[in-house]
Amino acid sequence: MSRVAKRILLVVALGLMVLTGYKLANIVYDYAAAHQENDELTVLAEGGDDEGGNTFVRYIRGLLDGGNDDGQTEEMLERARNRVIDFAALQARNPEIIGWLSIPNTNIDYAITQTTNNDFYLHHSATRRRTSSGAIFLSAGLDPSFDNQNSVVFGHHMRDGSMFGSLPRLRNATFRTRHQNIFVYTPQATKSYQISTQFITNDNQLAPVESPVPLLTLVTCEYNPRNSHYVVKAQLTAVTAPGGGDR
Repeated sequence: MSRVAKRILLVVALGLMVLTGYKLANIVYDYAAAHQENDELTVLAEGGDDEGGNTFVRYIRGLLDGGNDDGQTEEMLERARNRVIDFAALQARNPEIIGWLSIPNTNIDYAITQTTNNDFYLHHSATRRRTSSGAIFLSAGLDPSFDNQNSVVFGHHMRDGSMFGSLPRLRNATFRTRHQNIFVYTPQATKSYQISTQFITNDNQLAPVESPVPLLTLVTCEYNPRNSHYVVKAQLTAVTAPGGGDR
């Protein structure tokens, strides 16, 4: 091979390395920016001011806090029941934030959005910023107060564990037993749910479910097998006023 050919190959290889590095940096930055945005919304939800700080530092910190195998303690559940979400502050950022979803002692703690279709929040954050992480969203057409027989909520299965990326951990029976309780907060009420079943489906449409009590259904993509969905269903166990008082 001539020197000229070798130099051309070297330039091409270096160019590919630079391009790959650039794309990887964009992906990492998008993940980090999404994490920081969700962190800011959490602070707003709790009635505080954003603490600021470096985007990447906060992202790495978030990756290390993905959920504890020790499970949900009664103290955690009591805090969850009494939690108050500042929806006025959240809706000042985006009026389409209609609720908040939390599975205590996991990293699933996010604003819930809803719009007139199920495409927008696949590609936009809870503050309507274009991002691959999307947002957690209630299926279009359902009652935003979660007074549905089956409230279906979608989120991306992000490979860094964010959004519903950690939801498939509930496939493990021990982890699922220790993380049975899910909370949905709306401006009108706090709704407590307990996991009843979980499964993987290849159906593009979720079949109607008959249940004696209202259900919460969490749906995310599943990579094994490909092009399937992982589904968690939970039954409503209690409805209280915001802050845990009588409704």
